[in-house]
Amino acid sequence: MLFYPAERIFPASLRLRSYEQLTDPARRHRHWWWRWQPALWMDAVRIGLAVWLLNFSVTPVPGEPRSQVTAVLSGLLLLGLIPQMVTRRKDNAMFAPVGYVLAMLCVMLPLTAALPIAALGIVGLMALRDFTVIFLVGSITTVVLGYLLGAPLTTACMVAAVSALPVVVSAMFQCKLVLPVRSQGESLPTAPLR
Repeated sequence: MLFYPAERIFPASLRLRSYEQLTDPARRHRHWWWRWQPALWMDAVRIGLAVWLLNFSVTPVPGEPRSQVTAVLSGLLLLGLIPQMVTRRKDNAMFAPVGYVLAMLCVMLPLTAALPIAALGIVGLMALRDFTVIFLVGSITTVVLGYLLGAPLTTACMVAAVSALPVVVSAMFQCKLVLPVRSQGESLPTAPLR
């Protein structure tokens, strides 16, 4: 479940939109686009279940430090993120794995730490209107708030690394992070990276 590409889950009728295109009032699509996207919600549930099963199955042997298990788990989660971003639907675009990161955050960290971190990332996304913000703010606050609110430091650093990977991958391939949404408006080309 973790390595199954998101592109195969999302229906072909969904259009790829950057965050600027989602909130543009001149386009013909709902302002509450995130409510009516069952594919996005099911993808987050699928990833949450996969991460929970992986975390449950990878347990340390008695006497073995938890940091080795965390290293193996982070490697698997980093590798699992790559197929979630790849798309052939539009040139110079990659899926923004928001559901992947939020599901992993809620499973790997205590909820007392995960919910404030997710809220800060979403507020940063709305304030600065770019998908990279949710990943950068999320990774920085994961280390700080995750550790302060009770998560082990190695786990908080692992979640932060996975949260920052979409920014690194999209910058490396010079692609814009987009989200597939149901919309009657026409799909606009994304702005080139600076």
